[in-house]
Amino acid sequence: MDRNASPDFPPSCPATRGALRHAFYRAVHAYLLIEETELARADLAVLCGSVKTTPAIAQRGAQLFQDGYVDRFIVSGRVKATPQETEAEMMRRILIENGVPDQSILLENRATNTQENIVYARRMMMQRGELDQIRTIITIGNVTAGRRTMMTTARRWPEVFAMHATGNKFPVPAHEFHTHAEFRRTVLREWAKIAPYQANGWLKEVDIDAINTIARTLPQPG
Repeated sequence: MDRNASPDFPPSCPATRGALRHAFYRAVHAYLLIEETELARADLAVLCGSVKTTPAIAQRGAQLFQDGYVDRFIVSGRVKATPQETEAEMMRRILIENGVPDQSILLENRATNTQENIVYARRMMMQRGELDQIRTIITIGNVTAGRRTMMTTARRWPEVFAMHATGNKFPVPAHEFHTHAEFRRTVLREWAKIAPYQANGWLKEVDIDAINTIARTLPQPG
């Protein structure tokens, strides 16, 4: 190797740059975009509103109800999903339209971010005197925030075993996020949040393989 040669990084070869870019995208997908863990019957589902993704999140919750995974819900989100409805109100409506009984849904209409979604959901159960009855939950949120939602739950509600599912508003699947400009931008912004949020103590790392292993041992629907 010529020690006087100029380092070639980033690589000047387009093929090499492309290969590195796609390797990076694969790594981001594998780490960040936790679309769904293994699932088992859960005591509660916590639906975290996410503006334009809110309908997809609610539809996934309704499907899990229909499939027998969960029959109690907290729908959380103060942000306006439409001029007439908060995220929580929209999710409640969609759940009811898909057969979930109104009395099975608790409305959390204060949260404006993922930290508050989890903190306020836990507080609601504590105020109702039901916190000790909640051992397993399924969080449902935006596909772009899959891992961050799980890490937030591990930090803010550590005593429960938390599984996870997602909604996706984009017209491509998560593993193809890099092919859609808005999806790609959103994911890369999400990627940039992880390190500073960890540094601030807002997140706790999670072991997805361990979660999946435990979930497979738990009771299943039916």
